[in-house]
Amino acid sequence: MKESLVCTSCGRTWKRERTRGRKPVFCPTCSVPSATIPKTRSPKSTPRTAVPVSTQHSPVSSSVETSSDKKLTVSKVLQSLYPRPKDAEELREATKNGSSWKCPSCGHVIVLYVSISDIPTHRCTPDTVSVKLCERIK
Repeated sequence: MKESLVCTSCGRTWKRERTRGRKPVFCPTCSVPSATIPKTRSPKSTPRTAVPVSTQHSPVSSSVETSSDKKLTVSKVLQSLYPRPKDAEELREATKNGSSWKCPSCGHVIVLYVSISDIPTHRCTPDTVSVKLCERIK
C-alpha cells in the first residue's frame, strides 16, 4: 500500500511504500546531503577569502566582545551567563559575620558562616520543579 507525503523543503508530493517508523519530511531529491545545505554565491567580482575565526560574525549576537588582543576566558563566559545582582556588595557586607535563611514553603533553615553575594535558594523535595528564594531570619 502506497502513501503520499509532502516535502517540507520544496512542497512537492511523492509516494512511497507504507512502512513502520517515522515518516520522512524531505522528498528523495531534497534528502540528498548536498542538497539540504543551501549554497550561497559570492559576487563574481570579488573572490572568496579565508576569514580568521576570531573576526567572523556569529548569527547570535552576544555582549562579549572578541578581538585579537582580548582572550575569551572561562570567567568572562560565566560572568556573562550569571551576572551579579545589583545588591551583591550590600549583601556581602551584611552577611560578613554569617547569616541564617529560611525556606518560605517548608521552613528548612540554612545557616551560613561565610559572606554571600546572592540570596540562597531551596528545593523542598528533590522532585520539585520550582526553586524557592529563602528569607533571611538572622
